[in-house]
Amino acid sequence: MVPLKNEGVLPLSKEQKVYFEGMTGDIQIDFGTIVSSPEDADFVILKLETPTLPPEGGRLMESMFPQGRLDFPQDEKAELLDLIKASLS
Repeated sequence: MVPLKNEGVLPLSKEQKVYFEGMTGDIQIDFGTIVSSPEDADFVILKLETPTLPPEGGRLMESMFPQGRLDFPQDEKAELLDLIKASLS
């Protein structure tokens, strides 16, 4: 999920606690105080892979581009929502 409207939330201050998942490296240094658990976080930042399906058919162009639905399967969506809910408690 991406905020469609910024109502004073961004940019994050160094005092805000942020939980990261799916990324490593120096990118995390620019955002708030890093915590190791979503329960301790004010914000959760996740890097996710776009859900796709294997290419259908044997055409060259089809094999070069992701295909299929762009929504997450129910089990993955449930895990993401549980993670977000943990940060809200």
